[in-house]
Amino acid sequence: TESSIQVHVKLFGLLRPHHPGPNRSLPLTLAVPAAATAREVAVILGLPPKLTRLVFINDQQAGLDDHLQPGDRVNFFTGTVGG
Repeated sequence: TESSIQVHVKLFGLLRPHHPGPNRSLPLTLAVPAAATAREVAVILGLPPKLTRLVFINDQQAGLDDHLQPGDRVNFFTGTVGG
C-alpha cells in the first residue's frame, strides 16, 4: 500500500536468531509503515533492546530513531561483535 515501504534487513551476531529464516545469513525484506524508524523495525522483529546497539542504514552508521526510506538496507548489530 501507499502507507508502507519495503526495507531490507540483515541481522548480525546474537541478533541473528531473530531472523525468521530459513537462511538467516540473507537479508529479509520487510514492509513497514512509511514513517518507520530503525527502532520500529527492531520492535517488529522482536530484537532485544539491550542487544540492539548498532544500526547501519545503507552502510552508514545511524541511530535507532532515524527514519527509513523505501529500499533502505538496514543492518543491526549487537554492541560487541568480534573474534
